[in-house]
Amino acid sequence: MKTVQSSKFEKSDLRDSRLKILIVSLDNLGDTVMATSLAKPLKEAFPHSTVSVWTKSYGCFIPSQCPWVDHTFHADPFWVRSPGKTKGSWSLYAKTLWRIRQEKFDEAIILHTDWRKALSCRLAGIPKRIGFQQKKSGPWLTHKITPPQPEEHLMEAAQRLLSKTLDHPPVLSCYLSPPSNTTKKPWIALHPFSGDLSRCWSLDRWHSLARQLLDQSSSQILLIASEKEKKAHAQPLNLFQKDLGNRLTFSTQLISDLASCELFLGHDSGPLHIACALGIPSIGLFLTEKKNYWPRGRGPSVIFSKNSIDQIQLSEVLVAIESLKAVPS
Repeated sequence: MKTVQSSKFEKSDLRDSRLKILIVSLDNLGDTVMATSLAKPLKEAFPHSTVSVWTKSYGCFIPSQCPWVDHTFHADPFWVRSPGKTKGSWSLYAKTLWRIRQEKFDEAIILHTDWRKALSCRLAGIPKRIGFQQKKSGPWLTHKITPPQPEEHLMEAAQRLLSKTLDHPPVLSCYLSPPSNTTKKPWIALHPFSGDLSRCWSLDRWHSLARQLLDQSSSQILLIASEKEKKAHAQPLNLFQKDLGNRLTFSTQLISDLASCELFLGHDSGPLHIACALGIPSIGLFLTEKKNYWPRGRGPSVIFSKNSIDQIQLSEVLVAIESLKAVPS
């Protein structure tokens, strides 16, 4: 297999090259979903290439559901905590970095501004390293663009990164395939949590929404909550479960369960991005300042965005649910 040297990275000459490209997204679930959107245009431009994703361990199940991703590398950074996790292990991170070095990648596309990710790709011996220009990360990059702007969507910033490899990078969209054993169920998925409580409706309001949904249909509620969230909110969740009885199920396999649903509702968090990428009709509740994190998946969606999460009314969410039901599947 011929390896393309960094001096030969001319866009017009690479279509038939067997490039090995690494997309680096050592971040949370939603960021990992958005990172997979780069794989399709890269595969279309370079059909013989190998496209891999490097992500955190707790999100490593996501890239394997993208048809254009060939391999996944995962390690939790030792300098930061994942939600509900401790900081990553330096030794495990180093082992993953060594595995990546052994793969002899030609190019890394680094989706965030943290300089340690750029340095890691330099240590992995990757000759072409594309990323955002920052004071600390700049020395470790070979191709630099201006950092994401405050109002710029993260996928638009990623599209600009692709311009260092593709002549005309397309508008990006997230696409995940459901697991092969997926069967549709009459589930409405609710994810009432987020990493920041200021971005969350109260559980009482979610409870009211679930009760109205069940009164109007024969569906069941699939509630998405991590073990840490279940423990922190044990009392209201117990009331939730006592009221809804056997029409409430807690998710145990996130991506399989989401793929089985007929509708998803949640906050600014990873499960919303996954649901949209799976094509599940979705409703997202956001703060206005977070527009650059809105999901861009293949499923129909309605996004509410207000200065305060409590300004989003239950009545308008119910109207949005009816509008999504009217969208042809």
